[in-house]
Amino acid sequence: MKGEENMKFMPEDNVDREELKSAVMETVKELSADKRTCVMMKYFDALSVKEIAAVQGVSENTVLSRLYYGRNAIKAEVEAYEKKHDTKLHAIPFLPLLRIVFAEVPKQMSK
Repeated sequence: MKGEENMKFMPEDNVDREELKSAVMETVKELSADKRTCVMMKYFDALSVKEIAAVQGVSENTVLSRLYYGRNAIKAEVEAYEKKHDTKLHAIPFLPLLRIVFAEVPKQMSK
């Protein structure tokens, strides 16, 4: 049984990356266009908040707000994934998890 307990704390071995990526990307697609663009620019294109604000013609606080709500929606989806698969992805910090997921997304998703 000890091996089974350890599996729950080794999510990188336990996670169906394609299923998780699909769930996260579906959540991103459901975000409003403004939030989706901010999230993609931050985690896919690796732009700073200041750069995103300049591109979108909005304040940095607006970008921060959009990122906050976008991340919360994605976090809720990740938590649902954890519950469904009885695993704990919190062993993988949330922001690096987003970078991992977005690193595997085709470039056309950022448009």
